[in-house]
Amino acid sequence: MILISILIALVVQRFANMAGWLRSSWFEIYLGWLRPILAKSNKWVAIAIVILPVFVILGILHFFLMWRLFGLFFLFLSCAVLLLCMDARNIKNQLDKYFEFAEKKDSEGAVNVVAELTTEPLPHNLGELNRVVTKHIFIKNYTNIFSVLFWVCVLNIYGAAGYTIVVLLRRLAIKVDGSFGDIASAAGSIQDILDWVPVRFLGLTYALVGHFSQCFSFFVKHLKTGLHNNMKIVVESGLSALGANIDENASTLEENKAALDLIDRTLIVWIVIVALVTLGMLL
Repeated sequence: MILISILIALVVQRFANMAGWLRSSWFEIYLGWLRPILAKSNKWVAIAIVILPVFVILGILHFFLMWRLFGLFFLFLSCAVLLLCMDARNIKNQLDKYFEFAEKKDSEGAVNVVAELTTEPLPHNLGELNRVVTKHIFIKNYTNIFSVLFWVCVLNIYGAAGYTIVVLLRRLAIKVDGSFGDIASAAGSIQDILDWVPVRFLGLTYALVGHFSQCFSFFVKHLKTGLHNNMKIVVESGLSALGANIDENASTLEENKAALDLIDRTLIVWIVIVALVTLGMLL
């Protein structure tokens, strides 16, 4: 059932380019409703208060839909959760204009396009900008696709929903209320813990579909690094899989395109792994 849900969500989002339905504004409204309670609660209790209602609603729907029409209704529920939590749109579509400007050596136009995708300070040197884009590709695809896929495979719809709520809470808690800094920090700590395993599994997959020796060497070296290095590992394991020099700040346009190809190959491998595990459970 999870495999079918993943495939449907990927087809709808990646090939029909339909995603991003869970807008931040809805979560901000939800936090606004809970603000009087959260303001009086311990940061860990506050996070539980935010997550539990979602789990209760999903649990009720799960209970009543699981066996309806041989699980067809639960399939709809699983697809809905994935479509809300995951954004598998091909980032290449967002970068087409950037590629056009970069190929023309128009650094100002390229910077303007990238500025719409990230809040990171952007260099005007095209070589350095190319490396910024490569990093953006790896981080965006991890946070929007691979992390959600990992947790939906481990904990079904509750894993996808729980992980997404923690990410949104880390990002938006302070925006909703300036006094929610402790809640945002606690959510960040939880996300760091939740990211530790999928980040390393993703790095291992990069090694399988990229430059194996360089990437696997990096994977072994950084396997036991701390929780706060997750995004750095996402980026540097991807660069290692491309055979790129991690210590350099500049790169080429070809590196950006190679990173997109690497993401596509990795996604295929993840789907195959999920299919094999599903098949093994059925046998």
